[in-house]
Amino acid sequence: MIATRTVTDLTQPASRPVAEAERPVALVVEDDPDTRHYIAMLLEDDGWTVRTASNGERGLLMAREHIPEVILLDLALPTMSGLGVLRTMKEWTDQPTRVVVVSAFAILMRLPDLRLADATVQKPFGARDLLAQVNRTARRPSNGSSGRGTLAWASDSRVNLRDGLG
Repeated sequence: MIATRTVTDLTQPASRPVAEAERPVALVVEDDPDTRHYIAMLLEDDGWTVRTASNGERGLLMAREHIPEVILLDLALPTMSGLGVLRTMKEWTDQPTRVVVVSAFAILMRLPDLRLADATVQKPFGARDLLAQVNRTARRPSNGSSGRGTLAWASDSRVNLRDGLG
């Protein structure tokens, strides 16, 4: 919902939230509702519009519908695995997709197919670590609300940076 002001309010500084269309879009594909909510809250506090999906098939549909700037993808998903979702998204030639894989399964984090991901973050993760990876992958600075100084923590051992910085 976009906030509006009446004509008499136009002389006052705008104190409304940023309109959704002015914010970058992130898609969180995560089957655990608590984790999904937590990640969405972190991203919203950092200036993102967040869409969520609880399974792989829904994640693919939402990615096509909303064309997110970045997708946070769990590997262990119902209906379609996260690896299946990743492979499908990376085959799209008409829509660029930047994907951060977020998973608790350390063994899966070593799979060769994960080279398709733009970044990986292992659960459990710190809020700053996750935001650093998301913003780095999306090539945008954090807005500083909850992720102030996040890049200082980007080399945390729980974060795997593809370019070898971690």
